[in-house]
Amino acid sequence: MMRSRLFRSLKPTLPPIDFSAPETSTKKCGGGSVKGIHRWGTGTKLKVMFDNDFQPLGDEGNRLKGQLGTMLRNPHRVPLTYLDWNSVPEEIKSAIWKEIEDCPAEFQPIAMRSCNKIWKDHKGKTKVKYYTKHDEDPNILLKVPKRVLPDHWKELVSYWRTKDAKLIATRNSKNQEWRGPHHRTGRTHFSQIRHEVLHS
Repeated sequence: MMRSRLFRSLKPTLPPIDFSAPETSTKKCGGGSVKGIHRWGTGTKLKVMFDNDFQPLGDEGNRLKGQLGTMLRNPHRVPLTYLDWNSVPEEIKSAIWKEIEDCPAEFQPIAMRSCNKIWKDHKGKTKVKYYTKHDEDPNILLKVPKRVLPDHWKELVSYWRTKDAKLIATRNSKNQEWRGPHHRTGRTHFSQIRHEVLHS
């Protein structure tokens, strides 16, 4: 068992939200780059439009989601050594929300679900790319992924080699087969597609 670390109507009728947001960066992801929010942490006011389901829309909404990805992939902020998202301490989740808390309160559960998915996907892709394909490599502990700290990498490799971890991986693989094909809209959220269709 991995241990938890100490730092634990679709019409957009809602008005744009001004909020201050904290490290600007551009990350490669799949078919293109995911850009974080420009001047994140400088106190710059940003305007994000939300639909009636409190899904962020437009370019600023995409940048907000990209910034969440930047935050979730930072190994100093949210290590991959937690067993799952539920094991991540509330202090970490609260710190993430605090940076965007000027958004509508109704956006918080949506943001946390996005964080769950981003972090889980990041962990899964890290495992497939750097562990699953190289688990027989005697030097695997020396080949630390870019977004993983060396001590965290050793802990992850040690856990993934356990019987419990292998059983969970097998179960998850079977569950994935029952979910059917993935959607083909890329990174565009369904709420954005609905909005564009209704207002085209």
